[in-house]
Amino acid sequence: MPGDAWAVRPRLRIDCGGVNREAVEKTIREFELREGCEIDVVYAGCGTLVSKMKTGDVGLPDLFMTCDATYLDKVQLDMGNPFGPDLKVSSTRIVMLVSKGNPEGLKKLADLARPGLRIGVTEPTASTLGMLCVELFREAGQYDAIKKNIDEVGVRTDTAHTLIQSMEAGGKLDVALVYEANIQHLRDRFDYVPLQPARAMAIQNVAARKTTPYPQLAGRLMAALTSADSRRRFEQLGFSWKAGAE
Repeated sequence: MPGDAWAVRPRLRIDCGGVNREAVEKTIREFELREGCEIDVVYAGCGTLVSKMKTGDVGLPDLFMTCDATYLDKVQLDMGNPFGPDLKVSSTRIVMLVSKGNPEGLKKLADLARPGLRIGVTEPTASTLGMLCVELFREAGQYDAIKKNIDEVGVRTDTAHTLIQSMEAGGKLDVALVYEANIQHLRDRFDYVPLQPARAMAIQNVAARKTTPYPQLAGRLMAALTSADSRRRFEQLGFSWKAGAE
């Protein structure tokens, strides 16, 4: 690996899928203090992040940490492999968040096709979560019926946070599709039903741009994000740990 360019205070940009935000914020701040560098973090849905990378308006980040590894695959395929080898970090499963007692009796994905069910999802063009849900609906052979419910009596939002707020407000939704890592603070007030298909599991990974002027620094940040301290923070939020399991 080549050495880093000289700078009094090196600066890295990391584009980071929003689902990781709470888990990585402290690790990144500690890294800045230890290394004497600045880390600019752009949090958004991976659909939004990848779209901006492809337009060229802001250029590629020094590091990309995904909501799901398929988004790094897309960038590599569409843009000529601009990132180096990735490290898997964590995973989280999509769940159906329901009111306490599960009054609609939802048990499986196909139950979402029940006429008139008020379903909340995230926007698939902006959000990994929304994109994965669309894939799951198609796999189950229920895409049209579920889409009809969403279009007629449900909602699409930019973030899972907004969906959860709708559930907390009460009376607006029967079910919201969110990540298990989104709901640790809600377990005493809501129930949830994990979705079982393999595609319901999102895997988060991180990679550095091959042409970053600070490859050594970027490598150390990747190491920090896959460290024991980082693991503790991810697991406290309900993620499963993947780093080091390859």
